[in-house]
Amino acid sequence: PEYVAIVVKVYRNAIDRYFQDPESFSVSEDEIDELREAFSRGFTEGYLRGMHDERLMSYNRPSDRGVLLGRVTYIDVYKGRLGLQLKRGLSVGDEIEVWVSHGGRLHTKVTELLVNDKQVQYAPSGSKAVIIIDGKRHRIDAGDRVFRVHNERLSEAARATIVGTNVKRVPIKITAHIETGEQVELSACVSGDPSEKVQVVSDFLAERGERRVLSEADVIAQLSRLGNTVYTVDSWDITVGPGVMVPLGKLNNLRRNLIEKLDVARLKKYGRSKVPVRKVREELLSEMEPETGIVYGQPLLTVDVYTTEQVRAAAKSGADWLYVRPDFSRSARIDLSELSSIASESGVKLALSTGNILHQHEVEDMVRFLESNLSYLDALLVDNVGLYHAVRDLNMPVFLDYHINNFNRLSSRFFRDSGASRICLSPELALDQIRGITGSVKVEFEAIIHGWLEVMTAEHCVPSAFKGSCQTCSSKNFYIEDLKGFRFPVEQDVKCRSHIYNSHELYLLPNVGELIKAGVSSLRLLLSQHGADDVGRITRVYREAIDLVTMGASDISPLLRKAEQIIPKAINTTTGHFFRPVY
Repeated sequence: PEYVAIVVKVYRNAIDRYFQDPESFSVSEDEIDELREAFSRGFTEGYLRGMHDERLMSYNRPSDRGVLLGRVTYIDVYKGRLGLQLKRGLSVGDEIEVWVSHGGRLHTKVTELLVNDKQVQYAPSGSKAVIIIDGKRHRIDAGDRVFRVHNERLSEAARATIVGTNVKRVPIKITAHIETGEQVELSACVSGDPSEKVQVVSDFLAERGERRVLSEADVIAQLSRLGNTVYTVDSWDITVGPGVMVPLGKLNNLRRNLIEKLDVARLKKYGRSKVPVRKVREELLSEMEPETGIVYGQPLLTVDVYTTEQVRAAAKSGADWLYVRPDFSRSARIDLSELSSIASESGVKLALSTGNILHQHEVEDMVRFLESNLSYLDALLVDNVGLYHAVRDLNMPVFLDYHINNFNRLSSRFFRDSGASRICLSPELALDQIRGITGSVKVEFEAIIHGWLEVMTAEHCVPSAFKGSCQTCSSKNFYIEDLKGFRFPVEQDVKCRSHIYNSHELYLLPNVGELIKAGVSSLRLLLSQHGADDVGRITRVYREAIDLVTMGASDISPLLRKAEQIIPKAINTTTGHFFRPVY
């Protein structure tokens, strides 16, 4: 929460300052420092400025860098005293890192701070300070740089805004008219804006006081008690008649009513109408009602491939549909007319996969490409909502890919009603969740059952940015390794985007029968990462499994043993979310 408070405050102040004086607007170094000290791996203007190189992110240091505090002047290893020449102020409670010359970083919290041999809570910039340090202090040398990675004063100020001590108050003007024998009248408005003025009038008459009378100071004291509201009174207009008296409790009730009316008046300009909850609930339940009369068709086998050799292997091995991306792979440019001929010869249908990231000009280019090549295709596999809207008038079946994240029957029904004839379900759905969708909407559903799932698409070439050379990515295979040692393959397309895949290959061959019984009409293999021979072998074994299940076989264990020679399930395979639902 402190991080959020600091960042929001800096940007709020900057935005307000810009609108006050756009021509002389600038961001101060102090503001940048506040953001650095909140948490920073280094800053970038990213894609906004067209960056696609190493400036886009921190490749070498993923943790907080902090800000340079100063340098070590001396170290007393025996007493644990560390001398610092400060370039910034330092407080007790701050956390620092010493970037030692040999051995990385040494992290410590400042618990004792001395200036001129006197204990202090704060040492100003430019001073020579001493802190007491534990740990491996023998690694520290004079001249080592010291960074602050936690600023206690900054965090305290942020926490104060969270608990409400520094809430921005709205100044208001309150008017009161209290005369003997008359109703009490109170009014309020935001200072300088009488358009939202509100008024309350008592349902009783002010009386003459017998033992005590009301003074102007009494009225101000009661009406000033605004508690946890956002208001503060900066202007008064009080009229109190001679000898008049009103019980303070009644005056407090009038004040509360006045402030409530002011809240309502100020919110009115936002034009929010009351939501008819019951009506919305009934409409939503009606939309979620399962459709009836759903009949499951013969399951199909679809295969994603990139190269001509892969297309030929999958077509000969039992695929019903092939999904191809002719503009994707750098190593294999393919001819769509040739692929169409190969598919036709084997009685296989061909769909063009469009990808999930398309800028405006790319959408226009893709539509032109499709218009020129529709004769070679049987369908379009669309993975971008904008392109989906653009291609619906091409008189071609449109399938939805898995990045569109169809997670429920409402979205599936929406896309079905708007023209999609096949919908690939999110790979994050478990079997029970799949059943709840396929049994509720009349449309052809597809599920991915094998292959490397893409977990991220980056607009830039990760290997080239990291290595500093655009020649790097085409020379080797790359992966990203996490802290647990899992390796995530990285592939670059012809537009220098990086596609990052899961570290484990999805393997659901033993579960083919369950998916078919669940109503999945299309079982999909992602085989573009495999060589043509493996594409053929893997396609063939899944073809056999589907045929066995549809013919009524309840046990496909002999096939599974055969498959283990082709797809060793103990080596980098996973069942994904098939048994682990995402909630």
